[in-house]
Amino acid sequence: MEAGPAEAAKKGKKRKEEALEANATKPEKIAAEDEQVKKVKKKKKEKVEPTDAPKTEQEANEDSLKLPKVNASSEKKKTEGISDPGWDYTATSITRPAWRTAAIWSDDEDDEPAEEKKHVSKAEAKRLKRVEEEEAARREQRVLDGEVEAPQTEDEFERLVVASPDSSLVWVQYMACCMQSGELERARAVARRALQRINFRLDEERLNIFLAWLNLENTFGTEDALAALLKEALQCCDQYKVYTQLAAIYGQSGKAAEAEKIFKVMVRKFGKEKEVWVKFAIFYFKSNKLNDGRFLLQRSKQSLEEREHVDIATKFAQIEFRYGDPERGKTLFETILSNFPRRTDLWSVYVDQLVKTGDTDAARALYRRIATLDLQARKMKFLFKKWLDFETAHGTEGGVSEVKNSAQRYLESRGGPTEPEPS
Repeated sequence: MEAGPAEAAKKGKKRKEEALEANATKPEKIAAEDEQVKKVKKKKKEKVEPTDAPKTEQEANEDSLKLPKVNASSEKKKTEGISDPGWDYTATSITRPAWRTAAIWSDDEDDEPAEEKKHVSKAEAKRLKRVEEEEAARREQRVLDGEVEAPQTEDEFERLVVASPDSSLVWVQYMACCMQSGELERARAVARRALQRINFRLDEERLNIFLAWLNLENTFGTEDALAALLKEALQCCDQYKVYTQLAAIYGQSGKAAEAEKIFKVMVRKFGKEKEVWVKFAIFYFKSNKLNDGRFLLQRSKQSLEEREHVDIATKFAQIEFRYGDPERGKTLFETILSNFPRRTDLWSVYVDQLVKTGDTDAARALYRRIATLDLQARKMKFLFKKWLDFETAHGTEGGVSEVKNSAQRYLESRGGPTEPEPS
């Protein structure tokens, strides 16, 4: 049986009323649910961060905006934990918290006390070294003068070389002590130690050791050993000095052929050095090889510069006076002076050679020639003074008067005082 219109109207009205009631109760339900959720969150928060008193929601929001106090305190502790190494950092551009990061010192230096970082200045070190060298030199001179007895045993020498490791005199005496005992290998070992101990900057001291060792090998060693040692010496020392002294060692030991070979090497390697030709010429004249020595004069002029030709010719003239024929020496000097008559030094050397050979008459005749020269007053004064000294030592009163009269005539010719210059 179908419902009438009245009953359908009642059902529709009832549904509308239920809908209106549901809409009215919904905000209350939402509010209740929100309150319940807040209570749950609050309980969870209290478990994580317990506090003495519960905070309101506003206080919690304010605290969340503040910086954590734990971070600030840790930063402060980190800064205060950096230790000061002891240097006045205020005088630098480096701030104190940057000591470690800047790595100014190594770890060893950081741990080292400030009192232990004292070093001797360079000036003080040089002064101390100079004092030690002067003291060693004084000890050496006392030994050379005989004031102090030289060591006699190896133990004494060992103590001495420890005290003066850079002294070639001490090492050479040590070598001589070993050689006197017949211990040649021991002497060689001492020489090797000396070369290792002496400062490499002390060229002369090291040269003395090499020369002593070369002398040892020349006397007691073999040619191969001497050649090997010579090669080493030439690499470590001044070659000119090594060759010169080796030639002298050969000459003193009577090995003329070996010495001549060394001199030939020298004139080939050091032909621009005037002294090389002079030493070679003296060697030939002493060996009675006069022609070979005289021929060196022409060879030397081919190697030397032209401005040194006069000096080398003068040297060869002096060699003739001393080791060869004085008459040839006179001829050389006369030839030189004919080309350079105003060289006062040449006149002086010439007259000195005549005096040394005892030819006083030739010397006096040369002085009379000098008195007629027209040279500057300063140069003539020097020559007149030499003549006066010569007559005082080798002449008579008449000779002294002759010098004074010659000097007075020279002054009058120059328009000077009437009194003679020398007195």
